[in-house]
Amino acid sequence: MAAESAFEYTVRTRQMTDETYVIQVEKAPGHWIATIRLPDGSSWRMDRFDPKSPAIPKQWAGATAAAAADYAARILTNYFANEGMEVVRRTYLLG
Repeated sequence: MAAESAFEYTVRTRQMTDETYVIQVEKAPGHWIATIRLPDGSSWRMDRFDPKSPAIPKQWAGATAAAAADYAARILTNYFANEGMEVVRRTYLLG
């Protein structure tokens, strides 16, 4: 099954530019996996804050697509708050 978009966030940065972040979910055996797609099209990677971590996409797991996406959304919105970004629009895209 291909990944589908669960949430789309449009944020305004400190430089007053708008950026779009997308949380995607994908079905795995027995659970769902969520990943964050950055504005440049790359994935949020494990080495984002810890250079010693491997440079692979960070994943959040949940029993349902909504649960996995919600967990990733909590991490992402916390990042927005810490970086002084304002959420302009949040769109829920799952069924």
